[in-house]
Amino acid sequence: MKHSIIVAIALALGVIIGFIVRDQQLSISDTPAALQRSAQQHHSREHQASTTTAPRKTAAKNSLGLGLANQDQALAAEITYADQISNALALKSNREKLLALERVFETLSSADAPFVLSDIQAIDAPFERRKAISVFFEKFGSIDGRAAYELAAELKGRERGIAAEAAMAGWAKEDVYAAWDLATDMMEDASSGIWRRFEAHKVFTEMAIQDPDNYLNYLNKQSGNQRQAHSMIRYYMDAAIETGQLQQYWKNLEQVPNQDNRDGIVEQFFREWGTLDPEQPLRAIEQIIGDREAETALRGFLNGWTVSDPESALDYAFQNLDTPSVNNSLKDMLSSAFYQGSADQNRQLVARIQSSDLTPETYRDTLQIISRTNPDLAMEMSNSVEDEQQRMELQQRAIQTLAHSDLDAATNYYEQANTAEQKARLFNSINWQLINRSDGGDRLSAMLEELPLGQPRTLAIQDAIFRASYRKERVNPNYRETLLKIASLETNLSEEAVKALDKLNQAP
Repeated sequence: MKHSIIVAIALALGVIIGFIVRDQQLSISDTPAALQRSAQQHHSREHQASTTTAPRKTAAKNSLGLGLANQDQALAAEITYADQISNALALKSNREKLLALERVFETLSSADAPFVLSDIQAIDAPFERRKAISVFFEKFGSIDGRAAYELAAELKGRERGIAAEAAMAGWAKEDVYAAWDLATDMMEDASSGIWRRFEAHKVFTEMAIQDPDNYLNYLNKQSGNQRQAHSMIRYYMDAAIETGQLQQYWKNLEQVPNQDNRDGIVEQFFREWGTLDPEQPLRAIEQIIGDREAETALRGFLNGWTVSDPESALDYAFQNLDTPSVNNSLKDMLSSAFYQGSADQNRQLVARIQSSDLTPETYRDTLQIISRTNPDLAMEMSNSVEDEQQRMELQQRAIQTLAHSDLDAATNYYEQANTAEQKARLFNSINWQLINRSDGGDRLSAMLEELPLGQPRTLAIQDAIFRASYRKERVNPNYRETLLKIASLETNLSEEAVKALDKLNQAP
């Protein structure tokens, strides 16, 4: 019995001593990392990481059966930042990785930052390295924004942008006014590239959240600078979405009286709003007093709505074609719908257009859109165009688009043309794709064989000569030699074509 009591007392004393040792070590580890490193700057990176990098976590959770010796060894074992980052990135889901990385950097200090960044840069996998860079710099930015941004600026390539954006974001959350000064300088600096200005975008959004009045005062000063105003309203909209107070943010825009900027701002705001909600924006538009502003807002809303739900947006538009602002917006809406839609969806939309009471101008605009987005469908629709000139122009645009993506398909349409005049005009839409191809000369010869002797053939050859002489440095030798041979047999070339041919013949 006494023996058992003695053993129990010994074990209890061991635990108490262990806690004392642990507390002493934790107290030591709480000293500034820079002081801990000062005596070890000449050691290897591995040794430095294993002895100085904070925060340290001990492995003191051992059973009493390990004994005091084993417990002391466990307490001495430390986990470096490099180890913690590696462990975080080893987790399965992206969300788990990000949360774990945030925990790793919770106790980061400015003194630690350069050394921790070295650990991060040693990560081999680019995607994982950039993930760690982003979380690290956002945390560092919240500690010392300017130092974080300056450190980020030392990086190269894509990682510089990721780091700078994260540093500015962290800085803005901690001290938005200090970050704002640098962000506005970057926005107004003409030498700043688009990526430099993008690095500060979260600062603008944060200011629009924390102090929208200050933000709008700055926005109102961007008179005549449409590029900056466009960026600023996008960030303002981001703040409205993040806070969920879109109605209030719209009312706040009354503080922007400058009419030059206001039209663009209103249209962009409602375009963004329309991608999120089809109901609230319409109610807000109904309350707008000025006709001009109401039309601007409706145009923006309809374009945004078409992006998120083209079918519903076009339903609304076709039901309200008698409203001038809706009718004026239809071209842009159709363009967006055709660019987004699949081939089947576009065919259904064409059928709907053909059965709708559209003005001739709107129908013509629609055909032009389709010629760029779906040339095969445009060629089919061209048969329903009564005006021969308009039909030919539509086919030329469609063939030119098709030749860029499917030269064989475009050539098939060319071969199916009924007259030499039609072939000659379609030839001009295809020929520009042949100039720099290795088989361009063979294709040129085959296409011209489709044209009988006469004016259409002569005009087609002249067009080929003019294009080739204008872009002679890009002309493939196969195409050049074939064209020179064909042109030498043509007796009815114009004087301008002969001069262009001489220029092409002198090309190296």
